[in-house]
Amino acid sequence: MLKFMSEDVVKVFEIALREKCGVLLVKDHGVYLMPDIEGKPPAIAYAEGLNPDIDGYIYDVVREKCGGDDFEEHLEHDESLFQRICQEKFDLNVSVTKTRIYLKTVRQGSLCA
Repeated sequence: MLKFMSEDVVKVFEIALREKCGVLLVKDHGVYLMPDIEGKPPAIAYAEGLNPDIDGYIYDVVREKCGGDDFEEHLEHDESLFQRICQEKFDLNVSVTKTRIYLKTVRQGSLCA
């Protein structure tokens, strides 16, 4: 499971709300969420422990959690979900299988996985 902390996630979803766009879940150089907009994204939320600039060599951990291939998955714009994430400052847990991606909002600082 991937965990995204609310302080990073909220920035991404606020932009998605403002721009009326979706959000991308990307696995390439780390694993991160970013607004689906043209050009350089103004905000990126890395999964906890999977930011190569902070966490160093993460290839094996990323491969274990998400498989070996790079990917970019589009999460459709969902006004009510995006607003709830921003207003209630949820952490976001993401599970990746071969055929599905599951999102689960979790209260900030909760021990639930």
